[in-house]
Amino acid sequence: VRIDEIDWIEAADYYVEIHAGKRSYLHGETMQRFETLLDPDRFVRIHRSRLVNRDRIQEIRWEGRNEMVVVTTDGIALKVARSCRAKLQRLR
Repeated sequence: VRIDEIDWIEAADYYVEIHAGKRSYLHGETMQRFETLLDPDRFVRIHRSRLVNRDRIQEIRWEGRNEMVVVTTDGIALKVARSCRAKLQRLR
């Protein structure tokens, strides 16, 4: 998978699940290790178990009073951890 095809990445135990379009791929690497390999200007951590490609963020919104979500260009809503909210608000 080419880096520019990646929509978002999710931790799956000692693997990462890479989501690219309608497909997903399992890769034998930890999330922490994978994060160090990716360009931080291109991928942003939104949760301890998720990274999202900044180019694939369609919308950042609040659901209810306490839950922030990132909506990808594919319409997938990904929950944002409280610890990552300030970083995302600066992206707006």
